[in-house]
Amino acid sequence: MHKNNNNNPTQMRLSTAIYVGIERFPLQAHEEFYSIYGDDRSTDKACVWGAAIFAIYGVASGSFIDKLTADYVELGHKDDCPVPNNVNIPNQDELCLRDVVIMLNDDYGWSREEIADWLESVGL
Repeated sequence: MHKNNNNNPTQMRLSTAIYVGIERFPLQAHEEFYSIYGDDRSTDKACVWGAAIFAIYGVASGSFIDKLTADYVELGHKDDCPVPNNVNIPNQDELCLRDVVIMLNDDYGWSREEIADWLESVGL
């Protein structure tokens, strides 16, 4: 199980951040961080990392993925990267956790809630 080794121990867990971000962006985006359509927030979308970034940093900007990876160092690790047992990800030993989560969101049809639950199960 991974420990929460982020650079700021007062920050929320990634799984919690995803759930908080989902409250602002109830629709899931795929292959993009955000889809924002003006004043009607009911149609705004965010991917799993977009939801987390908004909850943690208060911005809707995919450019914050590098900051998220720096603040939550386990996202960038390739060694001991957890992968869900029921998912066969090609070249998974070459991927970091950040990229595995992107694949679950974009390629494997996982909901953000499923991803958050899985991250919580591995201690994130």
